[in-house]
Amino acid sequence: MNRPTILVLGLAALIVAASSAPAQSAGQKPPAKPAQPAAPAKPAPAKPAKPSDQQPLAIRGIVSVGLTSLSSSQSFDAVAGTHSKTTFGFGAEIQNIWKNVFAGVAYSPMSLEGERVFIDSNVVYKLGVPVDISVNSLDIVGGWRFVLKPKGNKPAPPKPGQKPPKEPLASLATFAQAKGQPPPQKPAQPAASAAKGPQPASKPPRLVPFVGGGLSMVSYKETSANSNGEDVSDSATGFVFLGGVDYTLTKWIQVGGEFRYRAVTGILGSAGVSDLYGEDSVGGWAVGVRVSIGKSFGK
Repeated sequence: MNRPTILVLGLAALIVAASSAPAQSAGQKPPAKPAQPAAPAKPAPAKPAKPSDQQPLAIRGIVSVGLTSLSSSQSFDAVAGTHSKTTFGFGAEIQNIWKNVFAGVAYSPMSLEGERVFIDSNVVYKLGVPVDISVNSLDIVGGWRFVLKPKGNKPAPPKPGQKPPKEPLASLATFAQAKGQPPPQKPAQPAASAAKGPQPASKPPRLVPFVGGGLSMVSYKETSANSNGEDVSDSATGFVFLGGVDYTLTKWIQVGGEFRYRAVTGILGSAGVSDLYGEDSVGGWAVGVRVSIGKSFGK
């Protein structure tokens, strides 16, 4: 072959090689990009569990002192010279049996000293015969204790013409956005546990009013040395209504005050002085202070 022919063949081979290279590249798939790791899912913030209003079960012994006044005032004034007296009592309560329900028992004895009398034309004549009178009350009651929730301290409203203070983070965010920089991020709060455990009981309130009612069983006795068959020993059952308030001093001790009204009939009014005055009640009202000592079962 001569030299021009060799050059023509070499140039043709270069053209064929150059045209086959893009064809091979077109037949191959481009390399895949490496997969980016998926961003971790942000857990939904769980609401913190609110403390329960249920107070723990408590058993307490109670002692009280106060003034008791009997309803049949004219009859007792004629025989004993008074119808009211300072009395002492004692009892027990089970508190928060279900929610704020309580149940209790209380015993309150009362004794008076006087003498037998004779009444003629509304004039009382003393007979000089001593008589001892006892009025003993046993109350079985139930009721409701009102749990007063403490009020939170609300921020004072701004004065007229005064601008409310800005939060530091909001001010920094506004400044950063004005400069074209990303605003500062709040620190991430730790995610609360999704599982809800037992809700803690709220702290026992300091002041707890209460109301209730129940049965009152009254034992009544009149005894004297020379009774001549005039002694009385009887009992009756009626109703009692009460209300009051307790104040917690310590975990074990509460002090408070209460009012009771007993409506009990069926002993007086059939004979003697009470029949003349038309009085038949051995109930009345009582007001006093009380101290309770006991233990709460629970947190």
